[in-house]
Amino acid sequence: NVDPTPSNLVGAGYLATLASAAPPDKVANASTAIFCLLRLEVNPQRGAARLTVRSRHAPLADSLVKAFAAAFGNVAAPIP
Repeated sequence: NVDPTPSNLVGAGYLATLASAAPPDKVANASTAIFCLLRLEVNPQRGAARLTVRSRHAPLADSLVKAFAAAFGNVAAPIP
């Protein structure tokens, strides 16, 4: 188990670009690999959720946060 809380969702992904190869291929320059981790913590009792996105590539993390916010609708502004 990645997360012991059953209401939480976790995920990991990889963005393949022309500058980086998709796994499991070896990447010539590790700094071009664009990986991302995501965690959605849901608190049904409070009707609240918190999204955490981590990536070495800030624009990817920011874009994922904006995409989830758009999908879920009425959400608070992200904390920088």
